[in-house]
Amino acid sequence: MSINNLIILKYNITCRTYLSLSTVLFHPHRLSDFHFQAFQRWSQKDPVRNSDLAASTGFGSSTPARDANIGFTCHIDSVKDIVDVLNCLAGGSRKDIHCFIEATPESLTLSVTGRSKAVQARLTLEAELFDEYRCRSTINSNNNSRQPEEEATGNSDEHVKLALNLCGLLDCLQLFGSSDTTAATMTYDTSDELFRLSLEEGGILTTCELNAMHLDSESEEDHGVLFQSFQGSPEQCAALMHTVPLREAMQELFETSLGAEYCRAELSQSGISFFSVGNTETCCEIHFEAPSQGGSTKSDIFLSYQYERNQFALVAWEYSISSLHLSMKALGVAKETFVRVNMEGVMCVQHQVQGHLGKDIILDYALLPTMG
Repeated sequence: MSINNLIILKYNITCRTYLSLSTVLFHPHRLSDFHFQAFQRWSQKDPVRNSDLAASTGFGSSTPARDANIGFTCHIDSVKDIVDVLNCLAGGSRKDIHCFIEATPESLTLSVTGRSKAVQARLTLEAELFDEYRCRSTINSNNNSRQPEEEATGNSDEHVKLALNLCGLLDCLQLFGSSDTTAATMTYDTSDELFRLSLEEGGILTTCELNAMHLDSESEEDHGVLFQSFQGSPEQCAALMHTVPLREAMQELFETSLGAEYCRAELSQSGISFFSVGNTETCCEIHFEAPSQGGSTKSDIFLSYQYERNQFALVAWEYSISSLHLSMKALGVAKETFVRVNMEGVMCVQHQVQGHLGKDIILDYALLPTMG
């Protein structure tokens, strides 16, 4: 079990036919953020294991009183796709990354704001991605058939919101490594504010509990402000791009830009250029040539390219190179990438990731310019 901040390991052997492993995990910088408890049972036919699993996941026996406390619960047969995209939300070596989670009847959204608040990442997991998915509004409507339709369809009051330590969540999800056969069930209980994650691999059941962190109204509003800023202004440039050539080009840009502080993006009718700049000199330059409208010039990287002409033939914005690097982190798992910049210079990078079962996962990044 490879967990960097594991500080207590305790084995309890009982007279039953299972071995119970209890592990408590604290973060060194923020001990009160979450606690972690893992119980492994080594008998696939253990009747106690089955009853405990039903009690902890929300998909076992159901009662209206118990369901009223369940914010959301979902199950997926392979957790690998979720782990791959969640790793793209974390940048650098920080361990105190707070992940804001919002569950609605349609989707589960996880968002992270950078320490400088110049970049935000947002992961959208549609309900169809999961093998089973229930949110509070659908749970309540199922238990009350006489509930008025407008109350059962879900509104802002039915949205379930919480915050977790992202690194703690990833540690729990990766207890069995990167196996394709690890099943996961996630449940949030509003009565005790515990996020429960149950993993099952080869007959071994592991249940983790993470304390949800307090999130004030100001912090809650901050988690969507950059995406709102992007949507609040018309788009200057929109480019749908092949992932493989974009990944190779950006990898060259970052590898040759050690010490660079920011990256300059130049947008024009002819395409997009990136210049990494450090100590007042250009470290690397990459140009993506757009296809001509007449079709005489083809492009190996653009699937489509649109540039809104105005009084400026060329528009340039500068972004923190660390923020741009984070926004391109998902290129290793994405199949297509959509890059847009609005008139105010706010950049939105959207990656479409295809899971191993063919279901799409959307990962968005919003970047504020340092100057233009």
